[in-house]
Amino acid sequence: MLTVVIPVLGPAPALPAALRRLAPAREVLVCLDAHAPPPDVLMLDAPGSVAVVRADDPGHAAARNAGIRMASQPVTLLLDPALVPERDVLERHAQFHAARPEDDQALLGRVLVPDPRSRLRRRLLPTDVLTGDHADAEAFSSAHVSLKTALLQRVDGFDEALSDPTDLDRELAHRLADDHGLELWFDPHTTVRRRF
Repeated sequence: MLTVVIPVLGPAPALPAALRRLAPAREVLVCLDAHAPPPDVLMLDAPGSVAVVRADDPGHAAARNAGIRMASQPVTLLLDPALVPERDVLERHAQFHAARPEDDQALLGRVLVPDPRSRLRRRLLPTDVLTGDHADAEAFSSAHVSLKTALLQRVDGFDEALSDPTDLDRELAHRLADDHGLELWFDPHTTVRRRF
């Protein structure tokens, strides 16, 4: 049911641990931009469901979009390469989408970072301010979110004219919410952990 899309533009030391946790997924796409060399970690034994996809253009958006275009499962889970999922992440995302099959339903998971004083924590964790089970477009983060593949493909994914990852997330979230009625749910128990 899930295609996992992981954009990799540089060193990704957490990727081997993430790939081991994602082994049960039907399809895992490690997406490189046009200039990124394949990370050394991909030479490790990866599950058979892992494929490397290279974008034609440079940048975060191009890497993500290459994976979105190749995704063959009904749901796409976007995941940052510095994050390692908890054991039940795939199951939680799959259960959410099985219960909410409409194209406009998306699940935002929690990202845990070891050092709360880290500048990365402030940038990567819009979920820190969420208290209920719904989130608005401002909380959208491609670090850990699952959406229907058909919707992502229909809107052509991320805007490749933008370069900042935060701007990419914000633009896509507002386009999905404004033009397609995206309903973003938040589950604090669907967790990934940042590894440095």
